[in-house]
Amino acid sequence: MTSYEKLIASLESKGNMLCVGLDTDISKMPNGFAKNISGVLDFNKMIIEATRDLAAAYKINFAFYEQYGSEGFAAIEKTLELLPSDAFTIADAKRGDIGNTSAAYAKSIFEHFRADSITVNPYMGTDSIDPFFAFEEKIVFILALTSNKGSFDYQKLKADGLEIYKHVLNNTSNRYSFTQAGYVVGA
Repeated sequence: MTSYEKLIASLESKGNMLCVGLDTDISKMPNGFAKNISGVLDFNKMIIEATRDLAAAYKINFAFYEQYGSEGFAAIEKTLELLPSDAFTIADAKRGDIGNTSAAYAKSIFEHFRADSITVNPYMGTDSIDPFFAFEEKIVFILALTSNKGSFDYQKLKADGLEIYKHVLNNTSNRYSFTQAGYVVGA
């Protein structure tokens, strides 16, 4: 089953588009949870158990785990194991680099972590995200526009009368299949 097929099946079985973000920030966890990686896992487990019958997808923001080194990577793996097997998974990692580096990132996310999808940053050019699309059965969510005020620094600059983020949308929508490409667009 491709990631696109899994996403559609999950949306249909849950009857909604609920995606639960597991952007677990130790400093923002409620009282009662240890302020360490063990507490993160306990918190994630509680969230997953409370949403497993509702959520069509889960998004894990890798930065909140990677900052803890090997313990953080282990927490990503354990969190993924806690998820329902039919839930669609998004590795929110916003990767994008020169070709061979992106190829290594893609292999890590799709082969090691076995995520259904990833967020990527295309602002180094399409050659920086092409390696993710080499995994044809996976979905790649392309960062187009963010909601932070810094988005005005680059994403909303105009070139040829069009904001840069719109160029990203136009160029990538013509380049990649709709069953493999999605977008990150901040509200």
